[in-house]
This record gives sequence, structure tokens and C-alpha cells, in this order.
Amino acid sequence: MRQKFIFFVGVFVMVVLLLFFSRSPKYYVQMIRNGYEGKVIKIYDAKATHWLIQTKTGEILDEVMLSGQVREFVSVGDTIKKIPDQNYCIVYKNGQERKILYTDVPEIVRNDFRWPEDLKAE
Repeated sequence: MRQKFIFFVGVFVMVVLLLFFSRSPKYYVQMIRNGYEGKVIKIYDAKATHWLIQTKTGEILDEVMLSGQVREFVSVGDTIKKIPDQNYCIVYKNGQERKILYTDVPEIVRNDFRWPEDLKAE
């Protein structure tokens, strides 16, 4: 009986820790803080949609978890300018310029006590 109780308490603690760290805003904050400008060179699916972006410095970025607006609007050959410290990017497509949401941040993540104050409006 005691072993079952210890087992269930252990499982409960692991689930709580998993939920706590899986909702960490760290990844979203890094995405929003980052800034770059580059051309989309490839889009592929591997459990999630990935955009390979070659920046002006020659670096290849593998971006994931981009917004629905990006998924619908951006295609290979388009240029993306990610605005640092904002959850927006500017897409240059066929001579047109369009400002769109960069990543969808779940409300539970935005309401997390670890979410930075300066990004509350994002």
C-alpha cells in the first residue's frame, strides 16, 4: 500500500513538473526578441511546418511555430524581416510589403508569471 502511494505521488510530481516546464515562455520570448532579415529557401513538414530562412549574413535559420498568418501568406522566395522585440514580421512578396503576426503565443503562456513585462502588450 505504501509503495503504491509513493508511486502515485512520484507520478503526480513528474506530471506537475512536466506541465510547468512545457508551458515555459522561454522559447516564445527568444523568438520574439530575435531579429533577422532573410529569404525563405525551403518549407517542409516534420511533425510541424519548418521554414528554412537564409539571412543576409548567410546564416540558415530553421524556424518553427510561426503564426497561422505566416503559414498562409509566406512561400519560398519571399523575404522576411523579423522585427526585434516585437511579435511581428514584415513579409516582402511580389513587390508588396505586409506586416503580420510572427508566432501564436497561447494565452496560458502570456499569463505565466515568467512572461516579461515589456512583452505584455505583444
